[in-house]
Amino acid sequence: MQLTARLLGDPTGDQECVLDEAGALVDGTDSSLAAGDYDAIQTTEIASNRLDITDISVGERTGDTRFTLNGTGLLWIKDAGDAEPTRMFLRISGDFDNTDPGLGNGQTARCRMDSAEAGGGNEPVLTVTWNVGNQAPTAPTSLQTESQTNPTDITDPTPEFSAIYNDPDSGDLAPWYRIQVSSSSIGDWAILDWDSGTTTMATTTEGNRSPELSYGGSALASSTIYYWRIRFSDDDGKEGAWSTATSTFSLAAAGVPGVATTTGGIQNFVYTYDNVGNITKIVDTSETDTEKTIQYVYDDLYRLTSASTTLATTTQSDYVRTYAYSSIGNITSKSDVGSYTYGETGYANPHAATDINGATQTYSNSGNLLSNGTWNFRWDYVGRMKKASSTSATASYGYDHTGQRVFLAENDLATTTYANSLYSISSATTTKHIFANGQLVATIEVVGTATTTNYVHTDHLSGSSVITDDNGDVVQVLDYYPFGALRVDNQDTNFNEKRKFTGYEYDDSTGLNYAGARYQNPAKGRFTSQDPASRDVPESFLADPQQLNMYAYGRNNPVNLVDPTGEYILFPKFRAGLDIRFNRENIKNAASRYPDVRADILAANIYEERRGALNVNFIDTYTDVYGGLLGIDTSIGLGQIRISTAQNAANAGYFDVDQLYDDTFSFGGNMPQRLKMIHLLNNNETNAIIGAAFLQQQIDKWKEFAPDVANDPELLGSIYNDSRNDPADGGFSNPFGERVAGSIDRVNELLE
Repeated sequence: MQLTARLLGDPTGDQECVLDEAGALVDGTDSSLAAGDYDAIQTTEIASNRLDITDISVGERTGDTRFTLNGTGLLWIKDAGDAEPTRMFLRISGDFDNTDPGLGNGQTARCRMDSAEAGGGNEPVLTVTWNVGNQAPTAPTSLQTESQTNPTDITDPTPEFSAIYNDPDSGDLAPWYRIQVSSSSIGDWAILDWDSGTTTMATTTEGNRSPELSYGGSALASSTIYYWRIRFSDDDGKEGAWSTATSTFSLAAAGVPGVATTTGGIQNFVYTYDNVGNITKIVDTSETDTEKTIQYVYDDLYRLTSASTTLATTTQSDYVRTYAYSSIGNITSKSDVGSYTYGETGYANPHAATDINGATQTYSNSGNLLSNGTWNFRWDYVGRMKKASSTSATASYGYDHTGQRVFLAENDLATTTYANSLYSISSATTTKHIFANGQLVATIEVVGTATTTNYVHTDHLSGSSVITDDNGDVVQVLDYYPFGALRVDNQDTNFNEKRKFTGYEYDDSTGLNYAGARYQNPAKGRFTSQDPASRDVPESFLADPQQLNMYAYGRNNPVNLVDPTGEYILFPKFRAGLDIRFNRENIKNAASRYPDVRADILAANIYEERRGALNVNFIDTYTDVYGGLLGIDTSIGLGQIRISTAQNAANAGYFDVDQLYDDTFSFGGNMPQRLKMIHLLNNNETNAIIGAAFLQQQIDKWKEFAPDVANDPELLGSIYNDSRNDPADGGFSNPFGERVAGSIDRVNELLE
């Protein structure tokens, strides 16, 4: 900033001086001037107390010289012995940002009295130039972890951070950063999990986002909230302010699909969410044919109304698909199919479509689809599909007494036999599916003496996405439209993963997905029969009227919700809450049977397991075990143990439960051969016995640790892991127990 003022009086020559923030003389080039020559304050008129001087004018001289200005004041300069001032200088009473002078922030003013620049006569010119010292960077903004704001359930164990570099000095560069990460509490930076120290980075210009800065501390715990902050230092060495916004992230629990996979390679997903947790965008930069950016739009009931892609890989085309619904959850139009017509008001089955894009739909009195214009369907007396036939193909199905499919015959030739949900035999090929925490992780095929293992990399809905072999080479790539229709199915070998969208088994002949309790038509976005679970839990459906639609898939929100067994899908937390709410008396009664066990801790365990049990295929889940104690029918939505059977098995004492537990869960014990065989055949009665044994072991552990458990819910994590032969580090706490502790307040409300 440069100011010019005219002065009455005759200077003795050129003068140059430097003042600091307080207006004190720092330096002068004329030896005739001394510090004392700068301390005479004359009367001034001040129009503003801010340093935004734009004009200085000269008033009339009447004894004293009066100046009018909109600045902060005047400093008169006089020669020693002079009776009145002969020179003028600005006196600083505030620096550029209007703070108290003398703070040592490096701001100075340089002046020059130069008669050679005078306009003529006795009117020399005083020129003042303000030199602002370097200012420190201000607080960074727009903090991101893994390119997201406050993400949860990330899967990268060494996440990357970034933020916007802000600096009042336009054009400044930031070559350094410092990041701190803490899990203790918000704003508590005394205890740190990691401090990067001042570290170099790729130079960032003011106003731009920094590069990705990797975490470099010790291993992060899953399901733990971490807080982090960042500051930058500029190229003048000024250390900036810390970020002020609360920024968090957490890692996914083991086996739980996260919001992002490892950077680059065969999978790389970045998710964006709205305020209620619906995914609004997925950026897929995987090095496969699935690469794309897809955006989702929802209506006020969180039903998907639009899905559109951009930047699809060159081998695929972008698409836009739109969806419309009636007030009772019926799809009325689907852009890739056409219009849907229903009887609705006054119709015996208001959710059964009567026409889809000109094709007549007919149903049985039980609500099972009989024909859709292309296929005809036959059903047995309990509503299980027995046969599907068209003019060119047929498929026949058989089931055991529990309702699980045991064989599939396509075109009356190729037959697949299922021993249980894990094993199948088709022609000369035996297939085994390997699960970890409910997620399909590998498929093993045995043909004669040759064994082939392929590894399944799933998407956020637990659907098969990329399949790799033992060498890490991609052998199959899968991608889906909303509701599950295949978009990409590229196979580089003869291997074809049968479990596709959300883990459903896909029938090649009919194009239907086998969901366990019924079949889903991914092209039409609906089930072919009504939800059988609606007959068992009508109360819970009333909490969400959209659930009254017995044919809707995933509540018409296929991007965020899954329906793993074809029965009764809700948001996991909501469903867990309903289970606690509707069974609160059972929970209280169960706790009263074991006085040292608190009802709220018991409920918190159920709440945590239930909210995560979206794709469970094993009998030894915590939900089922506690179901045996509480009398909850966990077959609803999970296809697991019928608890009444488990209770009967335990009461009848069919086996020594301690020995049975050891035989079953020690893997290779002395379990009777008959029991092993029945177990492999997925006999529910035997499963109930094993569940009862597992329950008894749990009760014994609860009695042993009950006093400590009542005071420290985190111990539940150790008990949980010990009972599953997976002890926690140190044996005292783990993330499961920490989550249980966090649910205590929530379930206390549900238990009231």
